[in-house]
Amino acid sequence: MDSSLINLVRQNFIAKSSYFARFPFTYFLPGAAFEETATYAAVNSGLPSDTFNVIIPKSSDSTALTALFDHTIQPWNQQQRPFAFWCWEDTYSSALSTLLDQYGLVSDEQNVAMWLNLQMASLKPLSVSALTIRAVQTPAEYEQFADVIAELFGTSPEAEQIRIYYQRVGAIRQSDQPMKLYVGEYDGHIVATGTLFLYGSSAGIYDIATRPAWRGRGFGSQLFHHLLLEAKDHSIQEVVLQASAEGLGIYKRAGFVEVGHVQVFGNRHLFV
Repeated sequence: MDSSLINLVRQNFIAKSSYFARFPFTYFLPGAAFEETATYAAVNSGLPSDTFNVIIPKSSDSTALTALFDHTIQPWNQQQRPFAFWCWEDTYSSALSTLLDQYGLVSDEQNVAMWLNLQMASLKPLSVSALTIRAVQTPAEYEQFADVIAELFGTSPEAEQIRIYYQRVGAIRQSDQPMKLYVGEYDGHIVATGTLFLYGSSAGIYDIATRPAWRGRGFGSQLFHHLLLEAKDHSIQEVVLQASAEGLGIYKRAGFVEVGHVQVFGNRHLFV
């Protein structure tokens, strides 16, 4: 575990997750709010969504964790607000484990925090491909992006919240914003997505997704490589991401190294 690099991954994630909740025009996101202290960050999207409502501890101090659960998690549970609790391994402790059990949060997924020194990476231009990758710029393109992500959730209520969220933030987009969304089009169909979030000298890669019917053609890998090239064009020095076990090989081949682990806990089961 590399504490400084774990913190870099975490801070990029916090900045990305809270970006639109911190926007001046929050009337486009009614109910959205962001709170950050020295020991935690909490993003409320204003929607019943555990994709966009996130809580991130930044300390393993038992007093700080107890205050976080009392001040934020208990009220959100009482309000039946679904959220994801993202915990990097430098904040995990026996005290946290006890609090998670006490407040009914259960493990939803485990990821690996990864880092790349982009200045040392050897990137080659993308080979000619039938996949056309373009930056998302219009409200209609935000909805196309959302459709790909939402399809991963099938017919669950979360799929509709994802569509609502991107419909709303598409109305407050700015051409120079650090949140860069991309879609991949093949044969007239939007088949893949990716997000690059610029934060200081680092960039985070998120939302690499391919529609189930179009998998196995390398579209996700092409979009991922495109994001690395975009980061380099923005003079980014370091790239971070959270990887599932299935994606580790792709990222390691690109030069990423593991810097820690991330556990994601949730409360949605309490309301169904």
